Amino acid sequence: MARPKAKVLICINDEVNKRKREVLEAEDIYGVFYNGTPISVRDYRNPNFDGYVNVDGKQETSKYKRLYFPHKASALNSARKLNEAFHTDKFEVFRLGAMQKVD
Repeated sequence: MARPKAKVLICINDEVNKRKREVLEAEDIYGVFYNGTPISVRDYRNPNFDGYVNVDGKQETSKYKRLYFPHKASALNSARKLNEAFHTDKFEVFRLGAMQKVD
């Protein structure tokens, strides 16, 4: 089943770079949590866990995985992959609500 067409809230066209950027409305936001706790997941390119990875003579930092999604299926898929990778069932998806503006 296809996703319903998203409502475009605002759009800009960048003629110089030949890009178009749209801000789309999302019904909800879904996040992957570990044991009910909000998390971040950091990946390295090799097992050198000192914070930097030396690849071909240059220093590269770690990469962070995306864990919050406007579609439930994407969040569930991410949680499933994390559960498989870490051999656990503690990664779960929560629908985020109670919007409160942060300054």
